[in-house]
Amino acid sequence: MRSVCRLTPLLFLLFNLTAGSVLAQSDSLAPPDNLIVEGIPKIPASLADTTKIFRTSSSDAILGWSPSKEEMIVLRQTYTAWPIMSVGSPGGMMNFVSYVPGRTRRAYYAPNGKYLLFSVDDESGAERTQLYRQDIGSREKTLLTDGKSKNLYPIWSNSGELLAYSSNRRNGKDLDVYVINPNDPKSDHMVAQLSGEDWAVFDWSPDDRQLILSDFRSGNESYLWTLDVQTGAKKLITPSGDGETVFNGSYAQFSKDRKGIYHITDRGSEFQRLAYLDLESGRYKFLTNNVQWDVEAFALSPDRNRVVFTTNEDGVSRLNLMDTSTGKEEPLPETPIGVISKLTWHKNGNLIGFVCASATAPGDVYSMDLNQKKLVRWTRSVAGVNNAQELKEPELIRWKSFDGKLISGFLYSPPPRHAGRHPVLIDIHGGPRSQFRPSFDEQDASLILDLGISIIYPNIRGSSGYGKTFHMLDNGALREYCTKDIGALLDWIKTRPDLDADRVVVRGTSYGGYVALSTATTYGRRIRGTISISGASDLRTMLDSTDKWIQDRWRREYGDERDPKLSRFMEATAPLKHVDRLASPLLIIHGEKDSRIPASESKQFVSAVRKQGAPPVWFLIAKDEGHVFTSSKTRDFLFFSQILFLRNFLFETNSVDR
Repeated sequence: MRSVCRLTPLLFLLFNLTAGSVLAQSDSLAPPDNLIVEGIPKIPASLADTTKIFRTSSSDAILGWSPSKEEMIVLRQTYTAWPIMSVGSPGGMMNFVSYVPGRTRRAYYAPNGKYLLFSVDDESGAERTQLYRQDIGSREKTLLTDGKSKNLYPIWSNSGELLAYSSNRRNGKDLDVYVINPNDPKSDHMVAQLSGEDWAVFDWSPDDRQLILSDFRSGNESYLWTLDVQTGAKKLITPSGDGETVFNGSYAQFSKDRKGIYHITDRGSEFQRLAYLDLESGRYKFLTNNVQWDVEAFALSPDRNRVVFTTNEDGVSRLNLMDTSTGKEEPLPETPIGVISKLTWHKNGNLIGFVCASATAPGDVYSMDLNQKKLVRWTRSVAGVNNAQELKEPELIRWKSFDGKLISGFLYSPPPRHAGRHPVLIDIHGGPRSQFRPSFDEQDASLILDLGISIIYPNIRGSSGYGKTFHMLDNGALREYCTKDIGALLDWIKTRPDLDADRVVVRGTSYGGYVALSTATTYGRRIRGTISISGASDLRTMLDSTDKWIQDRWRREYGDERDPKLSRFMEATAPLKHVDRLASPLLIIHGEKDSRIPASESKQFVSAVRKQGAPPVWFLIAKDEGHVFTSSKTRDFLFFSQILFLRNFLFETNSVDR
């Protein structure tokens, strides 16, 4: 029996456990000490085998190029550890450089090739991120920041000697800009005192005298400034004008002559375009008018004569090349179908490295020789699931919502060996300023391959990637329409002969958790269950109790709960106020140290459900985790709990009264 479990552990569980049954205590998995578990049945020990193959999975990302040769520095993300490796040639041997410390958010490779930089969260769960320098030779680690505040967005100067970054150490809320020589921690000093909780440095001017700063207000509004590093004088360069709220992108760079900047903006357009802004006149030249999709990222070559940029076309990335002096695009070879990220130039100005991840495989690192127009694959990741060769590209689906708006998403289907109508898991992304794009997740791949579940990832209104108007359709009192988009999806599922509309579970994380709970209290009799991970149950109480560093940003997105009219709307639509409408079981998961959406949001919802006595609710609190779960032991048990929840409530034979 144990060998059968190892071969197809989830399938074994599906057909060999009766609903609600559990194994004897000696054959069950005890929750890790960091978890508080309430209402969840004993987890069969056989499920431990489901994560063994996960530990073989890997995903690669480029950190940089060697300053002296055509060698890549690559971060290999595995299920339990993140080693940094050097790769001397495409497909070549990977040589160990260092391990990434625990709780690291991001890793960076210094331009001089002598050290690594790590952004590491402390143990509070409040996302108080610190910057560390680690020398590559000695692997000695040095704290560069104060150990108490939030420190974000590090970016090297062109000389490679200085580092600019943002920190809220002054008052715990506003992000100011600091500059440091990482080799001399005592050189750390503030260069700009600012008002606002999300300022970032985008670029240094070619002479390292100026910075481009971004003041991010919301997914619909941001502003760019220039800052003189020596004097601290700053100038707003992207005023709104004509009453238009503008988002000025997540990327900006100075031109070669410092007379202008390249940046991404939705100014005067539904979509984000690559633009050149003349700093003296304030005039724009829009460079991608021919593309009716968002430009999502770009990178200027070291000499700033060429620009590589990616477009997000219905969730799929396209790689493009343009001459900055002429504005003429150059054709490039097709890249694999997927999502491209981490555009990284080699100092020779000819090679561009990047990551491409797809629906059927984790991320791999590629390079493009722009002179020869040649695509080369450098690494090969490992999927880490049984029968990975059976994974297929997802189907782009569309359906009309209650008001005629066209909503889209991606449907991942099981292989043909799973005959008949498939049960459905609807997974709602967080954000809300986000978009589900075709990607690979080993846990969800296991549900598809081993359990035969179809998973739909909808991009409901408010998602990015579909234009400015669509992005703003969930603002303030429009938010309840997001739930109606899911209701329309439930109708669409009934039209598909391959999907079982009687067996649907809704899952969401963060903001997606809120929408999942709202779906449960609105369409309770049409679904078999709900899984909410780090979700809010009442936007008013969430906004009132969230950490102050993100409170104003949330208010710009969800509305201000202090406004009486909006407060009444939030109360009327809060899942917490409608637990009496619930008709199917719940699995609620939260991190005790979550500073974005406090764990009290899940606790008050569970308490209200239990007070009325039904439906059944499984509750899991991770005492040492924040908004994102980082430890493998926590992720494992959360996955086990979801498998058992789906087994008990998605595969039972009782029909649902819709």
